[in-house]
Amino acid sequence: MNYLYFAEGYQVDSTGEGMVLPASRFIGTDAISSTTTNVFFGDHDNGSSNTTLMLTHVASKHKEVIELITSVLKPSPGNRGKFIVVADEEHGIYLDNGNGAGISGVVEVHV
Repeated sequence: MNYLYFAEGYQVDSTGEGMVLPASRFIGTDAISSTTTNVFFGDHDNGSSNTTLMLTHVASKHKEVIELITSVLKPSPGNRGKFIVVADEEHGIYLDNGNGAGISGVVEVHV
């Protein structure tokens, strides 16, 4: 199973600013503006709430963001059982497979 890391802000120092989520909990996405897409994960701590991550990206690249996220959901020979950084604002590290999605931040993490 792959684990996906998301972190907002420039210092992950409080609850809800950074999350590691199992890829198996991925539910879907929702384009909410030209440069923002919500990514949804199911309950990760046996509670009753889902997790919503709001990603910023290049304008009108929702399809590319979805392709990028789904490319790391299922383990393959190249990414089996990995810890994968999708968006880490503090260190300026963003998942990129060359498709032009241009993820540039995690605006918010909602648990």
